[in-house]
Amino acid sequence: MRKLATLKNFKTAEGRKIISRNLPRIKDIVILDMDVENSTITFLHANKAALERVKSDLKCLGFPICDLQDQNKKSFVSKKNQLINS
Repeated sequence: MRKLATLKNFKTAEGRKIISRNLPRIKDIVILDMDVENSTITFLHANKAALERVKSDLKCLGFPICDLQDQNKKSFVSKKNQLINS
């Protein structure tokens, strides 16, 4: 599943280095994008355990998740179809 996470304290290139060095150690996740300007990261996770590990590790690194959104294409298409059919 694809997630967009807004992080607290993620505002510098140093934070980007810390996250890119530590999160890839978690099995079953892939970082797709890190946007320091908007304090967000986009990543894929294979299961709920991997997602929980990401949340925990980010908090330990000093970048707790403030907001977490699904970025699955299926849900986007579903919402688009709902708007069209309304």
